Amino acid sequence: MRLPIGWLEVFTPLEALGLTDPLRAHSEGVRALVGTLDSLGLVVEGVEEHPVAADGVVTAKVLAIHRIEGADRIRLVEVDDGSGRIRPVVCGAWNFVEGDVVPLALPGVRLPNGAEIGARRLRGVTSEGMLCSAPEAGLGSDASGLAILSPSLPLGVPVREALGVRDEVVLDIAVEPNRPDASGVRGVARDLAARFRAPFVDVTGVLTRQDPRAVTVEEGAVDRLVLASLEVRGAVLEPRVARWLVLSGMRQISPIVDATNAVMLETGQPSHAYDRDRLAGGVVGVRSARPGERLVTLDDRERTLAGGELVIVDGSDRAVGLAGIMGGAETEVNAETEQVLLEVAAFPRERIARAARATGLRTEASWRFERGVDPAVAHAVCARVAALVGVATPMLVADVAYATTPRRIAVRAESAVAIAGDPVVLESFEPDAGLSRLGFDLEPDGDGWQVGVPTWRPDVTDVADVVEEALRQVGYDAVAPTPLIGPRRDGPTLRQQRERALSTLLADEGAFEAWSVTMVSPSVEEQLGSERVAPVIANPLRPEESVLRTTVAAGLVGALDHAVRRRLEPARFFEWGPVFWQEGRVVNERQRLGLIVAHAHDGGVEAGRWLARLVARAGLELGPGSVQLGPGGPGWPRLHPSRQAAVIDDGLVVGVFGELAPDVAAALGARRWRYGVVELDADWLAEPRPLTASSTLGAFAASELDLSFEVPWDLAAASLAARVREEIGPVVRDVAAFDTFVREGRRSLGLRLRLEDPEGPISEARVREVIEVARHAGAALGAALRTAPAS
Repeated sequence: MRLPIGWLEVFTPLEALGLTDPLRAHSEGVRALVGTLDSLGLVVEGVEEHPVAADGVVTAKVLAIHRIEGADRIRLVEVDDGSGRIRPVVCGAWNFVEGDVVPLALPGVRLPNGAEIGARRLRGVTSEGMLCSAPEAGLGSDASGLAILSPSLPLGVPVREALGVRDEVVLDIAVEPNRPDASGVRGVARDLAARFRAPFVDVTGVLTRQDPRAVTVEEGAVDRLVLASLEVRGAVLEPRVARWLVLSGMRQISPIVDATNAVMLETGQPSHAYDRDRLAGGVVGVRSARPGERLVTLDDRERTLAGGELVIVDGSDRAVGLAGIMGGAETEVNAETEQVLLEVAAFPRERIARAARATGLRTEASWRFERGVDPAVAHAVCARVAALVGVATPMLVADVAYATTPRRIAVRAESAVAIAGDPVVLESFEPDAGLSRLGFDLEPDGDGWQVGVPTWRPDVTDVADVVEEALRQVGYDAVAPTPLIGPRRDGPTLRQQRERALSTLLADEGAFEAWSVTMVSPSVEEQLGSERVAPVIANPLRPEESVLRTTVAAGLVGALDHAVRRRLEPARFFEWGPVFWQEGRVVNERQRLGLIVAHAHDGGVEAGRWLARLVARAGLELGPGSVQLGPGGPGWPRLHPSRQAAVIDDGLVVGVFGELAPDVAAALGARRWRYGVVELDADWLAEPRPLTASSTLGAFAASELDLSFEVPWDLAAASLAARVREEIGPVVRDVAAFDTFVREGRRSLGLRLRLEDPEGPISEARVREVIEVARHAGAALGAALRTAPAS
């Protein structure tokens, strides 16, 4: 909420708050005020300085308007600036006539927008100054023409002096939902006055003139409804209020509408003005909208209502406004309006919130109604609107009030101290102290008080709320700090330790841990998901994420897609996360570990290698029959039809690994790499058992060595790889077959060795030694090394 500091003076003297003129954004008083607001829970997020026009902008009267030869868009205006001489000024505005009083910027003055005014010749005519619009004079936001001032103002007087306006500092205050009273200047001023023990003058007013009419209000539709009739001929908004309105971020529309907006910003109570002559019966009522009912709102949009929203209706039951949100276009106040019907209401908060969500229409009024307004201030609001535009006090047309019992809360002193954590909170319960100055009614009751909650605080409902208000006034910095002592924790659980250890292994091997949303596209789920039923989300945030994933791989595909589109390949991702499936009306959940890794030639083989590392690190053993070629079955991801296998333990499928299906990889644009997928049951993988020593990335660069062997027809590649690895020893980090072919009746097999030495880089001599050991290892199985790098 934007708050001009000068507006506070309507309710409390600025001097009593430590502020003196002139107001400057970085003055000591403003800095202190910002600190006080922060301590009251009204955090100031920004401070701006808005100067009004300098003394060189004076009031001047238009005496004559002349056409300039050869100019269609500008005219020569003769004005009386109070100096006793007629001053010629060239002007391009057309919204004024002879006799109007307007702001005149004299030569040499600098305007608030930075423009410097001087005498100059235009179309052969000398212009001695500039006639100003409202923004140019720092008075408002209407730039459509000159600012037309009151004809009763003296001439030649600085505009700031004639209108009683001054420089302003605007605070941008964050108002939380639990502070509905602070949605207006009135509430902020009350808080400050209570803290500084300064005088506070509330808005008051009772409508004694009456023009009673019968109105129809649906039961439960309002907490209070006040209607008042107001003659608006000659209405002019006070200049300083108009400026406050603009500085608060509101645009100017017409004097009466501007007044209702100003009073809303001032008191936190919205009101709405209807052109009474365009209302059937000259009155309005409140009811629930009918399904399909239509209404054109002030933004010129026709809205079809779902039914149940509160609408304002006239005497013929025609909807003329969306209650608490926006009025209707058919009864809008315009320049010809002579009499308005002012509606001030307190609507049920939850109904306004639902209607705002249903229509997608949120306004300044709905923002306040959703938080709660003060039903007791209705008469004062009507009187204040009339006072701001200088017209007669309104006549009361109707006052529909529903009796409400003032809320009283019993507060024990012991309870207050226990909640606050410091006896200093009791200072606010003393007579003429914090709570009573905020409007709370304190009645002593034994060792505590019966606290009456004021009508403008609908958010205060229990003892904790009362203590919070007391603490805000005492100041949280006055409360002695108390160390927080939480329940004892002996560190992570065994399962958490195991999951972290496995995550460390994957990270050491170059994989990135991902967090993917559990909501996925139905198309991805259909391509990659399990054969189980994916739960459908009733109200998805995005249509392309409308089902819950049945496999972790379905979620990781999104991370892979992100990497591929940004050419961040080869990509490796893993994630611990939940999967879901639906059985009847029951949605089941299970934790899994998912992994996607890239390989240039065979994603399935690469997935198998990563699976072996994980299983070994977890202290598991996969014996004969633990890996079965083919799909894992219901509940596991669908992979490449001929490049997938299931992991079996005690007759149950506990995981799958293989290569990403070709159609999924093609859709991702992953053409340079083939992706392996591993998905394992987290409960099985993290089952308590001794962990093996973790391998980490070496400090020195690894080397790859490709060797080709002529092998017997019956020698398995895995047997040759295992023998070579065993003979060479720990310097070989990995051995895998990468190529096989048959030529002239002979079978050849290619092995790729990854060499790492923790003691230093792999030297050429060490490579030659590895080749010789590999040669002898192969020979022991009947395999002959075909080629070897030159020494």
